[in-house]
Amino acid sequence: MIAEAVLLLLLGAAAVMDRRRFRVSNRLIAAGCAAGILLRLLSEGRHAIPSFMAGAALPFLICLPLFALSMIGAGDIKLFMMTGIYLGPKGAVQVMAMACVFGAAEAVYRILRYGIGRERFACFFRYLKTALTGREVQPYMLPQEMKQHAQWLMHFAVHIFLAAAVCCLLRGDLP
Repeated sequence: MIAEAVLLLLLGAAAVMDRRRFRVSNRLIAAGCAAGILLRLLSEGRHAIPSFMAGAALPFLICLPLFALSMIGAGDIKLFMMTGIYLGPKGAVQVMAMACVFGAAEAVYRILRYGIGRERFACFFRYLKTALTGREVQPYMLPQEMKQHAQWLMHFAVHIFLAAAVCCLLRGDLP
């Protein structure tokens, strides 16, 4: 229960950083990983080692292709890996799936609110065509597009935090 509370505090701080600066500090993630390993070792002993190692490795392996296609950021992958240290591989996958659901819900909301459905789908299909036919991977969104459309860009660390909170509540790890 203590480890899960620490995880949620760290993910909450990461969500605030992401909202403010569109990035999460590597120091926060490294400290979170170290704290997670220490807490798991203190509470479970050496039997925790395979779980936290698999919990960190699985999100990396799952997200690597998405990162290669510029569809997810390195910070988001590191947050998923940190979450896996605390919750193990099954918990990490649950958080990843729920974060994607929250992200999709926000994307639909923003598409409807800002009336950008046609533009976003055109961008997505252009990206797919370039990636598949040209065998060339380019960023999904160019930096100038990010500045131009900052009002509807999403902060995925927020979704990761919310997903971890829901997963911990459903697992009964929080009061």
